Amino acid sequence: MVIVENKFTFVHIRKTAGTSVRSWIINNFKNHTSVDNWHITLQEASNQGYKNFGWKFCVVRNTFDRLLSHYNFQKDRHYFKLQSLEYKDDWENLKNKTNIYQHGFEYWYDKQIDNGHYFTQLKYSCDCDYILKFEKLSSNFRYIQWLTGCKSSLPFLNNTLHKSYIDVYTSSLISKVKKHYAEELETFKYTF
Repeated sequence: MVIVENKFTFVHIRKTAGTSVRSWIINNFKNHTSVDNWHITLQEASNQGYKNFGWKFCVVRNTFDRLLSHYNFQKDRHYFKLQSLEYKDDWENLKNKTNIYQHGFEYWYDKQIDNGHYFTQLKYSCDCDYILKFEKLSSNFRYIQWLTGCKSSLPFLNNTLHKSYIDVYTSSLISKVKKHYAEELETFKYTF
């Protein structure tokens, strides 16, 4: 989350171009506050004493695509840590977690759900005044530029390259996501 005091707040949802939007704000607005936990709801920020949110916006993404992107991001970060001397004291723990990635996306998804890790976008977007769609971000973001009076281009950072979600999902996994994320899919009008 980034707050430009008394003006506006960006609520950063994982894997929805948040790093790009965050960078745009930091580079263009001097009077900003970067909340330590990037992925925090407005209610959580308020509970931590943040205020003066102004108008609020976030970016949402097709649930199927976002979950796959999150998996690939986590997997790449995991394998990077395994190869880095910086994490040598944690190698045993990291090696034990490798199993979740070796079994693939659906196995990872099932483990996340089993452990109560739902990555819903609803709790982050619920108090936002403007909800942009990742799939139309270039055109949607022009409205944010107009509202803020800042015409600087939005950078595209932290891209996770992966196959199209359409090529990765099994019919079983499609059914699971539709069940677990039914409200989110309906709210944002996303389909497989």
